[in-house]
Amino acid sequence: KEKADMALDEIFSHFPPPRILTFPQYLTYYVASFINDSTKSKHNVSIIPMNNIPDIDYDGSMFFVTTADTDSINQIIFTFNKVKKFDKVVLVIPRVTELIQYTFSQTGYNINTTQILDKKDLDPTQVYLYDFAADFLPMGDDFFLLPSINSFYKISILSDYEDIYNSAKALFSIENVFGNIPHIMCAGINALRVRQVLSQFRSTP
Repeated sequence: KEKADMALDEIFSHFPPPRILTFPQYLTYYVASFINDSTKSKHNVSIIPMNNIPDIDYDGSMFFVTTADTDSINQIIFTFNKVKKFDKVVLVIPRVTELIQYTFSQTGYNINTTQILDKKDLDPTQVYLYDFAADFLPMGDDFFLLPSINSFYKISILSDYEDIYNSAKALFSIENVFGNIPHIMCAGINALRVRQVLSQFRSTP
């Protein structure tokens, strides 16, 4: 939670007010759980779920928290048309994929992945993409949530394995804090895939 809040604090500082933080409906509780009131107050950030964003005709900055879910990315593109004068910042949990970059570029937006920006160089026709470190949300000593939606459908029907990566990344983040998990038991092919990706993380210098 603290890492995600610190990342938001840093990103907010590079973009001018008024600032709006938005997200798909399924991430409402997830986002509300990791952003601190002090960060919202410091940057004067309004929080509005994406399906409640009205047409806005003034300048500002809008921050979209999302996963790599295709429907969520399409909803973001639809919302762009409501806030044409806003700087558009997309924070992807846990990483920006090539498909996301391609999808935005196909809609006519230029992609910017520069992490440090000069405010005078900002351009509403660009989409500023960030990897966002909010891999998982702890709910207790032995339970955590992942920001995933329709995982079984995406994996089994669409052969989209991004949530396999996300699951392994969350476990690897936990291991970075507490050390390697000594015993991992898997039930099913997708659990084995998660373990394989986790092993790849462990072996990467």
